[in-house]
Amino acid sequence: MTLACSTWIRTGKPAVTVKLTGIVQGEVYNVQRQWVEAVGVAVSTSRIEGALAFDVEQPTLASDPPLIKDMTGKQRVNPTACASGFVMVKVDATSTCDTVKAQATTLFGK
Repeated sequence: MTLACSTWIRTGKPAVTVKLTGIVQGEVYNVQRQWVEAVGVAVSTSRIEGALAFDVEQPTLASDPPLIKDMTGKQRVNPTACASGFVMVKVDATSTCDTVKAQATTLFGK
């Protein structure tokens, strides 16, 4: 896998720069990627219910001095879906945000 990234503040260094001071001094260059996956089931022709799974990754791309990168911890992914869920319902084409909000209890059951 090849990682490609650039800095927003144009320092010429990859990713986000974290400056270290103290016993260990130097810079660490990290990136962050997060994703959310919605997995649902059609419970009727006009309703889908499901759960959300998510993860955040923050790999260290490089460091100065290079030894610091080797000292960073490894991340573990938790495969358990979070406690959040979703409901999608088909509404009339003439519906507005206000009409959906007014019918929320009927449409979504809460």
